[in-house]
Amino acid sequence: MQVSVETLNDLERRVTVQVPAERVTQAMQDRLVAMSRRVKVDGFRPGKVPLKIVKRMYGDQVLYETVSELMQNSLHDALVQEKLNPLGSPSIEPKPVEEGQDLEYSATFEVMPEFELSGFESIQVERPVAEVTEQDVDHMIDKLRRQRAIWNAVERPVRDNDRIRFDFEGKIDGQDFAGNKGENTQIVLGEKSLLPDFEARLIGLTAGAEVDFDLTFPEDYQAQEVAGKTAHFQVKLHEIEEAHLPEVDTDAEESSVGETNVNKSSIWHFPHMIVGAIALFFYVGVEVIAGDTIIRYGQSLQIDMSSAKYFTSLTMLGMIIGYICGIIFIPRMLSQVNALRISAVLGIIFTFGAVLSPAGQQITLPFRDLVTFQAVTLTIPVTVLFVALLGLANALIWPSMWPLALNGVGRFTKTASALLVMAVVGGAIIPLIYGKLADIFTTQAAYWVCLPCYLILLYYSLHGYKLKGR
Repeated sequence: MQVSVETLNDLERRVTVQVPAERVTQAMQDRLVAMSRRVKVDGFRPGKVPLKIVKRMYGDQVLYETVSELMQNSLHDALVQEKLNPLGSPSIEPKPVEEGQDLEYSATFEVMPEFELSGFESIQVERPVAEVTEQDVDHMIDKLRRQRAIWNAVERPVRDNDRIRFDFEGKIDGQDFAGNKGENTQIVLGEKSLLPDFEARLIGLTAGAEVDFDLTFPEDYQAQEVAGKTAHFQVKLHEIEEAHLPEVDTDAEESSVGETNVNKSSIWHFPHMIVGAIALFFYVGVEVIAGDTIIRYGQSLQIDMSSAKYFTSLTMLGMIIGYICGIIFIPRMLSQVNALRISAVLGIIFTFGAVLSPAGQQITLPFRDLVTFQAVTLTIPVTVLFVALLGLANALIWPSMWPLALNGVGRFTKTASALLVMAVVGGAIIPLIYGKLADIFTTQAAYWVCLPCYLILLYYSLHGYKLKGR
């Protein structure tokens, strides 16, 4: 393959690529052979249609598809060979193509400007240090308790943190406005679901009470049409509920657990938990890589930003599908251990797919913008699709590993939980390794960093969670 580069101005380049006729002919022949196995022609058995007939019937289509694929692949190779980094999609100018002749075309694009960094040697960067304190753990436990609160109806005046159900209607100068009414609306007072002044008017009311009052919206209220205006509200309170939070006693142990842990004085006597924290460290790293690198990876493969900007949404969609599968299958049909094993194996398979798939092999996918809900068609390399699928592999790892790592730690649960939470630092360290590998090799080869991470997770699912201290 011959490649020449012409500098049009400081930023614009024209690359001319010439693909040998032998390569074009061989690519066409391979495509014709593949097509002959699946086309149906009257008078011939499937897979037995002569190539001459296939060529006569589908020659133009095969030539078009072959040229398109060769142009895409050869342009990628040419850009890598000449170390060019286009800022956007190139403008392709093909020359007339005839069978048996070289394929020649030119691509015009702008490149990243070259500049030299200087003066950064004296810059001092302060690295933030994150510390998980006992107060942080207590706050998280309290939050989890409130998420699992049991609400009981009470017959007393409304207090802060009560959950209430009510009807309301508001008018400004006798006129309705957007969001001015609601029936059987349910909120928890103190969670700032409504304006503070509105919630304050409900404190002290009893079930069945009706009240009306004037309320002035703040000048900076998000709905500009009512900002700074005074509305008259009528409210009828139907029900008052009080939260009963589940008790937490991490120092109490079941008798069987207590007997097992009688000679253990710290979390370091639970190797399955320590290894679990290490495995979680690597898991958080690959989870961040799957979501945060995929757009830039797509751009490095010459994918336009109009498609690349949706790639992170594909990763999130994979995670959502995984969450739904977990809700349906765990633990009724799938144990947490098996879920972790499946997730680790999928992670290994998708990593191989991301690294080994040809960079120029692309597919188109119908997609819907999650903000505007408009239908779009994405151009996505197969290797990028495998990166997105890592979201599916990652979805069930945390909820599967957490209970396995905390199993049997008894009175050390609080300290062990803090150690597991600290594993999130993997999300700051592992992506740095990916970035370094991308600088040394390529953005695609850098995904090899995910392989040892998933192997560690697979080890934990097969053996690590069963480790016992002496």
